[in-house]
Amino acid sequence: MKPGEKVGIGIIVVLLGFFFALTFVMESQRKVPDVSQAGGSGRSAVVGFFPQGFTPENLPEPESRGAKALGLYCVQCHELPIPSMHTAQEWEAILARMRGHMDDRSGGLIVRLLRPSEQEEGALAEYLSSHALRGIDLASLPEGTSVAGSTYATHCATCHAIPDPQQHTGTEWARVLLRMRSYMETAGRALPSEAEMAALREYLARVGVHG
Repeated sequence: MKPGEKVGIGIIVVLLGFFFALTFVMESQRKVPDVSQAGGSGRSAVVGFFPQGFTPENLPEPESRGAKALGLYCVQCHELPIPSMHTAQEWEAILARMRGHMDDRSGGLIVRLLRPSEQEEGALAEYLSSHALRGIDLASLPEGTSVAGSTYATHCATCHAIPDPQQHTGTEWARVLLRMRSYMETAGRALPSEAEMAALREYLARVGVHG
């Protein structure tokens, strides 16, 4: 190979390396969508926050088509979301935003996102709706004007809709409270005090499911 040809090949290799590096940087800096922002409620959840360590095996009905789609497609951009993070209405808006984000990223030169089929999208939407958070408005919250009821609504609403207390028994709520407090700590949110936690346990044991 002639010296001139070697120089020409070297220049081409350098230019290609620069091009691919620049493309990778540009695509990696694209704005990751705010998946946690609730749609249409005027309330934002914890931006960019997902509980750590949640795996597909932890999902409800992990072998269902919807759970498998959630574990395959959503983790391309962020941690695995928990279906009960949002209400069914919020999930509908979030899925629409994520669809647009995936359309935007599907044509990248370096980073390409897998897109679910129409059938998979339908199964995912149905799955999230079936296992979504069952919210309740403040006016319908049992003892909503009490100190404990107000504390419950205030702390819960910083991340998601106010959960209907009738979703769990008092014993189940005690475990949920500890888990939620851990998530809030990870996200850097204001934590309920020990006195508030005790009041919340008593409140949810009183207004939660009995039996």
